[in-house]
Amino acid sequence: MAWLYGVTIAATDVRPMAAFYQRVFNAGLRERQVGAFALFVGDFAGVRLTLCPKALAGIDATQNIHQLTIAVADVEATIALAEQHGGSALGESAVRDPDGNSIELIGTSEA
Repeated sequence: MAWLYGVTIAATDVRPMAAFYQRVFNAGLRERQVGAFALFVGDFAGVRLTLCPKALAGIDATQNIHQLTIAVADVEATIALAEQHGGSALGESAVRDPDGNSIELIGTSEA
């Protein structure tokens, strides 16, 4: 038996990303220091979420190669909240985080 334990998102600038995921999705993030790098780790809906600087992860991607799908109580309200905290709307049911990663939003009744 297997289950998803965690997800790591490599970010250009982890601080705005951490603020976005904390304020929009209440991700329970805490800052951790790894050498000269700050990263953020939290529990997001039972899955460990880590926001890691691209330089630490050795990532050189220029656009996202993953997409999260997150169930929320109110899609419209979540889009508005995302826009207030550095994200942008992407159609009627998706947003981009501050690094430009796309996030599909579905209502909890659809999940």
